Amino acid sequence: MARKTNCTVHGKDMYRLRAQIGRDLNGTPINKNFYGDSKRDAEKKRDKYIAEHENTQADINETLGRLAEYYTYQVLRVDNLAPSTIELYEQQYREKLKDAEMTIKPIKNITVAMLQKFFNDLSIGKRDGKDLNVSKSSIKALSKYMKKLFSYLYAAGYCQNLMLYVVIPKLEAADPSSEIESNIEVFSDNEVKAILEAPNRKHFLFLMALSTGLRIGELLALEYDDLRDDCVVVSKQLNSHYKILEDGSRELETTIKKVKSSSSNRSVPLPASVLRELEEYRNWHQTEMMQNGYRTTYLFTSDTGKIIYASNVRRAWMRHLKSCGIEYRKFHSCRATYCTMLCRQGIPLETAYKLMGHSDINVTAQFYRYVGTSEMKEAAQSIDEKFII
Repeated sequence: MARKTNCTVHGKDMYRLRAQIGRDLNGTPINKNFYGDSKRDAEKKRDKYIAEHENTQADINETLGRLAEYYTYQVLRVDNLAPSTIELYEQQYREKLKDAEMTIKPIKNITVAMLQKFFNDLSIGKRDGKDLNVSKSSIKALSKYMKKLFSYLYAAGYCQNLMLYVVIPKLEAADPSSEIESNIEVFSDNEVKAILEAPNRKHFLFLMALSTGLRIGELLALEYDDLRDDCVVVSKQLNSHYKILEDGSRELETTIKKVKSSSSNRSVPLPASVLRELEEYRNWHQTEMMQNGYRTTYLFTSDTGKIIYASNVRRAWMRHLKSCGIEYRKFHSCRATYCTMLCRQGIPLETAYKLMGHSDINVTAQFYRYVGTSEMKEAAQSIDEKFII
């Protein structure tokens, strides 16, 4: 009896059988070809493959909590994502999903309704009937994590991709004008003067922050070669993130990488007064290197030549403001102060946008609107004072 074949492989007549063996993380079927000398031979190879892989069938009685923990620390942590994204997703798992009551249930009993209620409750600051501090951005990040989790569980055969049917609640956005008022914090001219007049080892770092508007990571990545032609050239930044380890612990990693966007690559002019202080700072820094026995090309280091962590700068900044008698504002307020200075000096919005390195000119425009709002309030106050009897 003649063998039934349907293809030729390397000059040999074969029978090819195509079968679905699973699905990928996106739900797309995964197919595999099985070849045999005949149709029956190909079917035997297919059946053998399926039988061998049946022993690895997913245990649908496993709890959501155990599966989420495994996914987070065995799969997600080695995923091809930015380290900061992995850190963010792990944080959402640890702070919001890990201790949720539904995680003790077997995965086979988890329903779309449970997941929908979970997100609905989070949107009003609740979890399992208790108050939980949740922001709009964290709910968005959690939803992304949960979508990846259930895509994995679906591909591994534990359940359907339930997150496809969950509607993430839309939180009401604050009034744009009030949001600008509450988020933008700047220093007054008198406060800037007090900050710069008070002695501090990090004085030149504070001066650069206020006079260039660079982000803290951009400042800490600066090398002396980045200061040229009376400008500071921004092309890299210092990034710190927690690397998630297999046992669930976290390890701080610090790297210097290129800035994230093309708009962040920029050249910011240095005021003449800052250029004069730069020479003084360079001489002081070289003296410290000789005295303490270290060499570095970086502009800002510890007294032993090591790169400074952003967290250390923030702590020093907090202490410095306290010693100056100034109400605490984030180090990022130096950047906001610089941008509002540009506006008050009449610098065109487009120019300020380039100097700030914003990815969207609308971000820069917020600062310009803020200045307009604050100046209108000052004008109203001055008029009001004229009517005080």
